[in-house]
Parts: sequence; structure tokens; C-alpha cells
Amino acid sequence: MQITSVKRETDDGLLRGTSLGRSSVLSRQERSALEGAFMSPRLVNAHVDLAREGERTDNLFLIIQGWACRYTTTREGGRQLSALMRPGDLCNLDSLLFERLNCSVRTLMPATIVALPRESALALAAQHPGIARTFTWLAFVENAILGKLALTLGSGPIDVRGAI
Repeated sequence: MQITSVKRETDDGLLRGTSLGRSSVLSRQERSALEGAFMSPRLVNAHVDLAREGERTDNLFLIIQGWACRYTTTREGGRQLSALMRPGDLCNLDSLLFERLNCSVRTLMPATIVALPRESALALAAQHPGIARTFTWLAFVENAILGKLALTLGSGPIDVRGAI
């Protein structure tokens, strides 16, 4: 994985405009604790796996700039995308509780990311109810989106020729 350091912007707060920052249950103290736990931003090249399906990761990744995707590898070796990750999205929340990832996360273009060490995230969630509730809220949002995706995929072929 090729990664380059970039300057950390703290004037606006790291969580501003992110899925974590949109939480209505985080106190000012919890926001500060969460922001302080993130590592320095890194610039990652396009087409780099941040996390790999079936492997363990020690970090959660937050996209600051650029785009990434979540995908699963098919039996035939292809990729089935399950999510597009845009600036502000936390890419692999499931790694908080699962030993092995059930999907991969890959950058689609050069991206600035920040990593939150898994152990720090778990410790913060144990110490701060607002952080635990925010992680739970984000997991429920992801579950709802995946439910809609499953419904769409299960509905049969979709003709998008006229939509593009």
C-alpha cells in the first residue's frame, strides 16, 4: 500500500462533514476524544486496498477526500460492489466487532484517509456512551442501505440504459 503523509487540518475539526460528525448524540468532549484518537491523514493512491476480505485489520478508515468502494470477491474472481464510500464515510465499521472482514475496501482514486486504531475505537466506545451510540447508529444505517440493495438485486434485472 503506497501512502504519503499530508498536513492534518484541525481548525474545523476532523469530524466536520463526516458520518461521525453528523451524529446528534456526541457531546463536545466525545467529539474531541474521537478526533484525538485518529492518526494523521494519509494520501493513498488509486486502486489500493485499505482492508482485505477475510483478513484482520487493526484500523477503521475514514475518507477525507476522494472515493473508495466496499466489495466482495466472487467465486469467479470478479468484484461485487456493496457500497461507494465518499468523503466523510467510515469504510469498515464492521471491523470493530468481527475478527475477519467480510468485504474489502479499495480506493477508486487518490484519497486522503485517516485511520482510527480499532483498540482505541473500542476503548472510546466503552468510556463514552455517545460514541458507542454513534457507532451503533452508523451500523444501523449501513444495514438499512444493504437491505435496500438486497431488495433491488433480488427484484431481477434492472434496465438502466435510459437512465444514464
